[in-house]
Amino acid sequence: MCVYNAIPNLAALSPENCEWLMTVSAFFDESGKSNDHKVISIGGVASFDRDHVEFGYEWARLLHMNGLKELSAKHVLNPMKPLSKKNDSVGLDTRIADLLPFILCIRKHLQVITATAIDVEVFNGLPSHVHEFWSKDPVYMAVARSVLQVIE
Repeated sequence: MCVYNAIPNLAALSPENCEWLMTVSAFFDESGKSNDHKVISIGGVASFDRDHVEFGYEWARLLHMNGLKELSAKHVLNPMKPLSKKNDSVGLDTRIADLLPFILCIRKHLQVITATAIDVEVFNGLPSHVHEFWSKDPVYMAVARSVLQVIE
């Protein structure tokens, strides 16, 4: 869609060959390898480049406040272990309260949140032509589906 046609009164200024360019950045993380998990999953966030600046500042502040270098689900989703050395709280209700600001930060700044899970046993049982296309590793299918979710 040409930006000149989207804004009233700018259509008259539209060049003959109008083009529209946008850049979307996405970050994905997978849950593990199919040889040691029954289900593999991939989660991601995506938005226009301009959105990542403010998101990055707020995310870095939240990490610092909680004594974290990164937010790794495999480390922070166990409410029986302290979140970090700086935040030693435990318990489900406390963990939800500790992680809620991170969720709100994503919802405030980014446009798309995506998640895909694949049952490894079911994937391995699919016909051979599926594996010829996607390989024997279900993570490739999960990544492709996640990218398609961003595009949708």
